[in-house]
Amino acid sequence: MAGAAASRDDMTRGIAAGTAGDESEQAVQLGAWLSERLGAEVRLDGVRAPAQGGLSSDTLLATARWRDHEAGEQSLDLVFRLEPAAGLFPDYDLPGEAQLMKTLAEHTSVPVPTVRWVESRAEVVGRPFVVMDRVEGRIPSDFPPYHAGGWLLDASPLEQRRLQRSSIEAMAAVCRLDPWAMGLGFLDRREYGPAGPDQQLGYWRAVFAWACGGDAVTEVEEVFAWCERNRPGDDPPVGLCWGDARLANIVYGPGFEPAALLDWEMATVGPGELDLAWFLFLHELALTYFDELPGFAGRDQVIADFAAALGREVRDLLFYEVLAGLRAAIVQVSIGRRRHDSGDPEGLRFQHANPVLDRVREMLVDPG
Repeated sequence: MAGAAASRDDMTRGIAAGTAGDESEQAVQLGAWLSERLGAEVRLDGVRAPAQGGLSSDTLLATARWRDHEAGEQSLDLVFRLEPAAGLFPDYDLPGEAQLMKTLAEHTSVPVPTVRWVESRAEVVGRPFVVMDRVEGRIPSDFPPYHAGGWLLDASPLEQRRLQRSSIEAMAAVCRLDPWAMGLGFLDRREYGPAGPDQQLGYWRAVFAWACGGDAVTEVEEVFAWCERNRPGDDPPVGLCWGDARLANIVYGPGFEPAALLDWEMATVGPGELDLAWFLFLHELALTYFDELPGFAGRDQVIADFAAALGREVRDLLFYEVLAGLRAAIVQVSIGRRRHDSGDPEGLRFQHANPVLDRVREMLVDPG
């Protein structure tokens, strides 16, 4: 339908608005920076943006080449994750994100990229950045969605189901972790309330106020009001949450199982339902426009798989799915604000003509 196509195009344009700057200039700057770290003259080859980049950060891929006096020619395939020039959120903590990934790599079996260096100063390329090893594998496409075409759609139903189940298990493995015991208490934003629904609502209300620039957006306020009225009375256990749990943030190896979980900038503390609901909401939003993959299990089995891997029953899922929709809608508002600030007058219409909010309203009319 025309409306659906327009919605997908809007999301794609929102991504394009955040493209990184002059890659050749950055290659020179980053090469000089790496030369200091490695004590040898480094050349960066193949500097490019990834085929699909994240919504909220600027990323460059490159191969670093240098000559070691003893070992000879050396090379590393690297990812440079830069703090966004115009971000979707009011603040970023790249050093904290790097620390989270280092902790997961050192103390858990959760697969994440190896973090090599963190540069917290803005002097090198104009903003802080993190340098990681590039993980070999394939990532399901976001734009267009993997439902529409590509290697995952072309896989056999058995391979698709293996990928789906192993992804859910990896997500649940994150949610079983105790962030405080691992030294990750900085993810607990206590200024917004206790970990759980109160903190999430407080934090996202602050993000929303920043994203809309003080404008009144009645449609979003109505969803906030619903969440306040329907807040669960008995909170599930809280743990580490990935924050942006979706297939397009996973690198898969040849066995259709996760080789690395990516994009931890939305990591937080909360119940596992937070990640499950985000995963379900975004996947099912795409099903508004595309058919399900033939090998993917249905919603009930996904929930059962997650509960089995988490080790407890899933609770109050409607609340957390509406909250997921609210979070996604606020991200859309932020994309629109960024487009508007870049000179696109159409950007502000995301505050009202928001396909994510349409889906949330459908859920509230028919929660089944």
